[in-house]
Amino acid sequence: MVTCIIFLSGKRKCGKDHLAHKLHQHFGKDRSVVLTLAAPLKQEFAEEHGLDYQKLLDSSEYKERYRVEMVQAWSAKLELGRISKIILNSRLDPWCFCRKVVEQVNQSECVADVWIVSDGRRRGDIDYFVTHFGRETVKLVRITAEYDVRVGRGFRFEPGIDDEISECDLDAFEDGKRKSGKDYLISKIKEKCSADLCQILTLSAPLKRQYAIEHGLAFDKLLDSSEYKETYRQDMIRWGEEKRNSDPSYFCQIVVDEARRHVSTNSAKPSPFWVVSDARRLTDLKYFISNFGREKVLLVRVCAEEHVRISRGFKFESGVDDADSECALDTFEDWDLVFENSTPDQFEKSFKKLLQLLPVEI
Repeated sequence: MVTCIIFLSGKRKCGKDHLAHKLHQHFGKDRSVVLTLAAPLKQEFAEEHGLDYQKLLDSSEYKERYRVEMVQAWSAKLELGRISKIILNSRLDPWCFCRKVVEQVNQSECVADVWIVSDGRRRGDIDYFVTHFGRETVKLVRITAEYDVRVGRGFRFEPGIDDEISECDLDAFEDGKRKSGKDYLISKIKEKCSADLCQILTLSAPLKRQYAIEHGLAFDKLLDSSEYKETYRQDMIRWGEEKRNSDPSYFCQIVVDEARRHVSTNSAKPSPFWVVSDARRLTDLKYFISNFGREKVLLVRVCAEEHVRISRGFKFESGVDDADSECALDTFEDWDLVFENSTPDQFEKSFKKLLQLLPVEI
């Protein structure tokens, strides 16, 4: 009787097959079995094209050689109406592949108590195992790897594969959240632009400064993305909400006044543009639009996939990640640019788009 189902999911070349192999070795062949949900489709393709079915199951170059052709063949069958029985069943029954591999295990009279699902790709896959075996039995494991590491392992983005539901259904995009890369983006803007071109405005700076004074803390450490800031984040949010409730534009007005005072005090030339590094609420956006005009305000939303944010140190905290400071702009849609920052390649492409939108040539 199965006592544990280890459900592995992740992008191509993240290491799912390798981990499944190592787990199988660890538990032993008598105690564990590897379930490959894509096996039924690959078996049909191998039979039709005279290929080695076993080689299509692993992560070898052999499988990669035929991956695009497999996807194209299945798509062609659907478009031409030549739908194979296994594909038709999958459309009528989203649990078709899960059900089929489980049936194969049961029919083989396998006595393994640990099942390793090596290629979970859809929410429906998770639903099947949780529904039939219980959440306490299913251990959900998300495998991540940096984009350049996956490329080093042979990954190449393939339209029609890597942007399809089989690769993306278990991704969760969280726009502008903690660890999405806002601080890193600001640092790159500062590298690219001189102090004469832009000025960074941090809306949380006056909040953190006053909070630091009242609590005897290091103000500079509260400004960066260090663990020091994370330690006091929740209490700072509570304290800041009390200030905003009395005056929604309180912190926006302070940083704008400070920016203007800096120019006046230092007899400096006003910067062509300001970069507000941490807008979090609709009232923040409304303040700058109402005071400077929509045509002068460039709205940018920084996005990163949840598993990427986790790899950067993100851990969900009740009272922080479900508070207005993280969620108030989730439903806002009028962005001038959605800055995708899950991979180095995405960052560079988004950064070029951002520079093109700025009011000066850089």
